[in-house]
Amino acid sequence: MILGICSNKGGVGKTTVSTLLAAYTAKHTEKKILLVDADHNRGSSSVFFSNKEPADSIFDAFQCYAEDPYDFLSVSGAMKRAVVKAEGYENLFVLQSSRKLAQITALGLEAEALKDMIGIAHFDRYSLVIIDSGTVPVIVSMCVTACDRLLIPMMMSQQCIGPTRNTINLARRKHTRVLGLLPMAAGRSRWDRAILENWEEIIRDTSDLGWDLGLMEGISQSRSVVKADPVSGTIPPIALPTLEKIYEALGL
Repeated sequence: MILGICSNKGGVGKTTVSTLLAAYTAKHTEKKILLVDADHNRGSSSVFFSNKEPADSIFDAFQCYAEDPYDFLSVSGAMKRAVVKAEGYENLFVLQSSRKLAQITALGLEAEALKDMIGIAHFDRYSLVIIDSGTVPVIVSMCVTACDRLLIPMMMSQQCIGPTRNTINLARRKHTRVLGLLPMAAGRSRWDRAILENWEEIIRDTSDLGWDLGLMEGISQSRSVVKADPVSGTIPPIALPTLEKIYEALGL
């Protein structure tokens, strides 16, 4: 199972959801979990490790693939060298990112690149691969193409409506099944309710996306969520109901 945590909008909680879900899943199964950090800001990598640029990263693998996509040995080696076991876990691994990913457009890669690289590296041996997409358009497209299921976090703001629609439309074009739409920092104002009602209508009218969970209950913004420490295995209680639903839907 490859699960993409994707959105064309920054600051909607992709890294928060990716790291919390990876930690929760690793604590509830003995199966191997891989968290792929495809964000040039190194959000997921920094949660489990330092913010220091790593010696090997997913960008090196992209470079190998761009030079020769049929040099399976080089591509596979670059992918595996970038994978590090998360501290405090026996079954959680992180494929680290690099700030150099901001330059990835110059490599001229196609949308299928990440999917091919995951196959070349035999990462299908992991029971679950979670991809934190970041916001670089070409990488978001790669992530949506690579994943079996897609989870789209969003904030309750007018600025988030357009990018969220774009992500949904990208999923439709790539024929990617959407696990659910996950509101983050959902409030109780009239504006919040209006946005939620609007998205409920959109989900009802787009059954071809194969929504598994539809519009989810969401995770409210709180200090415990922002300050969560997946390294220690501490999961904020306010996030547990949502993480449990996602975990059950994955069927691990």
